[in-house]
Amino acid sequence: MSADRIQKQILLRALRARVWQALSDSAEFGAWCGMKFDGPFAPGAVVRAEVVGTKVNAEVARAQKQHQGMAFEITIERMEPEQLFSFRWHPNAVERGCDYSAEPPTLVEFTLEETSREWRWSPGFVETGPCRSPGSLPGRTLRARPSPSTLA
Repeated sequence: MSADRIQKQILLRALRARVWQALSDSAEFGAWCGMKFDGPFAPGAVVRAEVVGTKVNAEVARAQKQHQGMAFEITIERMEPEQLFSFRWHPNAVERGCDYSAEPPTLVEFTLEETSREWRWSPGFVETGPCRSPGSLPGRTLRARPSPSTLA
């Protein structure tokens, strides 16, 4: 695994349709991640978000506190129902007033795979891109994510 790749798999006891809803609906995804999005997710859409703090994980909420109110954009790449959701963003864009548009964005992909007959699904999370690109702010990212165990 390279320094510019983060990969994680999580086993959930939830229906595939429920997991997909939590990923692909901007309001649900935002509540899970502590973001408020200004519109729905659709391939090619540029969606503006604001950090509001998650309600599902107190530790992550504390880490997000310093970024409260910070605005950013994500670009939805692909949405393959109940299989793949991906977007691009600038995870290191945490300095207020700084223009990060010249930096290459990071790709985030969520894939859903069936793992058993017991309705367990393994959403693979992969984040690839310029995690340490010139001008980025390592160590000051919004990478903390709540556990998706709240989907069950």
